[in-house]
Amino acid sequence: MWQRDRSSRIRSAGRPGRKKPGLPPLVPAVVLLVTLSFSLTTEIPTAYGDEGPSQSYGDDPPPQTAPQRSGRPGRMSPLARVYLDQVIRIMRQRSLYRERINWDDFRARVYLAASSARMISDTYPAVEVALFLLEDPHSAFVTPGGMPFFAGVKFCRQSSLEPPVLPPNVGYVRVSSFAGWEGAQAFAEAIQAQIQAADHEDLAGWIVDLRGNTGGNMWPMIAGIGPILGEGTAGYFTSVTGRETAWGYAGGASWVLDGREVVSVTTPYELKQEGPKVAVLTDNFVMSSGETVLVSFLGRPNTRQFGETTCGLSTSRGVFQLFNGAHLYLSTYHLADRDRVRYGRSIVPDSPTADTAVAVQQAIDWLLQAEQPSR
Repeated sequence: MWQRDRSSRIRSAGRPGRKKPGLPPLVPAVVLLVTLSFSLTTEIPTAYGDEGPSQSYGDDPPPQTAPQRSGRPGRMSPLARVYLDQVIRIMRQRSLYRERINWDDFRARVYLAASSARMISDTYPAVEVALFLLEDPHSAFVTPGGMPFFAGVKFCRQSSLEPPVLPPNVGYVRVSSFAGWEGAQAFAEAIQAQIQAADHEDLAGWIVDLRGNTGGNMWPMIAGIGPILGEGTAGYFTSVTGRETAWGYAGGASWVLDGREVVSVTTPYELKQEGPKVAVLTDNFVMSSGETVLVSFLGRPNTRQFGETTCGLSTSRGVFQLFNGAHLYLSTYHLADRDRVRYGRSIVPDSPTADTAVAVQQAIDWLLQAEQPSR
């Protein structure tokens, strides 16, 4: 399926059975695979201060007795109103984009979409409207049964993922997507094993291939690529108010805040040449945590980005559990590089091109240059 259609349409999902007109037969399957692949995006673990499932009810406690139906027919029930109020309040207090929204108008439009809602499930189309009005392409809502709703339409295209043919003095490592926590250490160790196998004294530099990395869990990715990335602060999560939370790599582990380890490898590898030149290869299918890995390299000396512009989900998400067990995912932090340059949008390469072969050759040519200019 991926070979037949390498385009991705990330779109709103409505009620079961509702179809968008005019879509080719393969699109819904591609959409589902892509959107679920970054359902565990770059959120900082709850223990380290970000919004997570411990924020169980936002600011609204669950009703002491939750009626299944109430109110008059044709009018929104009290239960439905309580539920939407919780959703809106969380968005208003925690969304990265909260300051640009007229919340009175926002609430009125969401209420209108749920004017006859009786059950909590009847409010889901209104929650979808709220996601659309929030204008956050990285936001999502997942019902207790696992039905996802998204914030709108975003097109991201995958390029060919064939391993490039490289000269022997150019090292190569690929960092792919990874979701969840089970197997995180093994994933990081596999990346470091790639690095160790390709490393030798005569390397002119490295190609770090992020093409097709749709995200997931950033922490094993950072722990794995750490020997090439280098130790120290790699970037920052930055809030609307300017609050910063650093992340980075040290001693075989990805870390956050004041150096607390998140994912670590058993035996960290150290490069034969410290601080090498690095060419980061991207395509339009790099998103979410994949973009976080890219941001970790931006601002690093002797580093350049080649290939295509990324998808544009370069924010960190918080996860909020609603009182019926549904989860609301919202962008809560910008990603910023080590120089504190903020992102949150598509990231454009130093040498943009949609031709993979051209991008690889540009990367090789730059790596083989005798001088090593800083970015």
